[in-house]
Amino acid sequence: MIDLTNDLHFKYVLTAKGKDSRKSLKGLAKAFTNTKTTNLTVKSPEITCGDPYQKSTRFDIYASFDANSNIDIEMQVVDNKKELIPRMIYYLSRIVSSQLEHGEEYTKLVKAYVLFICDFKYVEDKKLIHHYNLKDEEGNPLCKDRKEYVNMITVELPKLNGNSYPESLIEKYAYVIKYSSDDSKHDIIEKITEEVEGIKCMVKVANEITEEEKKWMESFNRVRALMDENQRVANAREDGKSIKEKEMILKASKAMSVQDIASTFDLEVNYVQQIIDDSKLHF
Repeated sequence: MIDLTNDLHFKYVLTAKGKDSRKSLKGLAKAFTNTKTTNLTVKSPEITCGDPYQKSTRFDIYASFDANSNIDIEMQVVDNKKELIPRMIYYLSRIVSSQLEHGEEYTKLVKAYVLFICDFKYVEDKKLIHHYNLKDEEGNPLCKDRKEYVNMITVELPKLNGNSYPESLIEKYAYVIKYSSDDSKHDIIEKITEEVEGIKCMVKVANEITEEEKKWMESFNRVRALMDENQRVANAREDGKSIKEKEMILKASKAMSVQDIASTFDLEVNYVQQIIDDSKLHF
């Protein structure tokens, strides 16, 4: 079976046309959100921005369920702990802010879920899944009617014990995703598929992918990997340029005024002043 920790494979299986794909996505969402998850509908993965300078958002899987909930499901393979929570918050805010049209009442907001399935450890404990929502310092929910409008969920696949049979529904879904391409786990996965209908459908869709489709995904992954590497190089160059520019400003500030520096190097006065002010905070 294909590797379901690959975000392209994961999305391809769970959003393919047909009832088996819908059953698998519905079952996964139900297990990880601990909700009834009825009437699930896959939505457009992209939320466009009215502001051309605002960062756009494209989700791995974006769906609605229960008539009052939206969910974004992301597969995370790259171990980037620094960006994980900020990224989850940003995605969650986009789901919430995109719900209402101009003039609509805020009470029409529906629940928003962001589910990140991570192939790395984020929290140093043994819990496979963590749920985060809005509470006060004593643990009381912000929403008095118990309706949690915002929900962030992380699933950390490396916390699974690959040598023991998964007991809970959450563990079973996580196990099949984590070890989908591991032939040594085939017998365990086969037993799980006999017990859980949603997982049975997920495995069925994955096994029905044709060789031509696999080749297309491999080609797509290679192109994407190259694009990602080019972006990392560009970011590194930009970071280096930014560092050199800051060093230049600080060096010049010893003999020049802020206005003179800005004029000489064609920079904004406020930007130059901010660089100088920030440097003083580190001393």
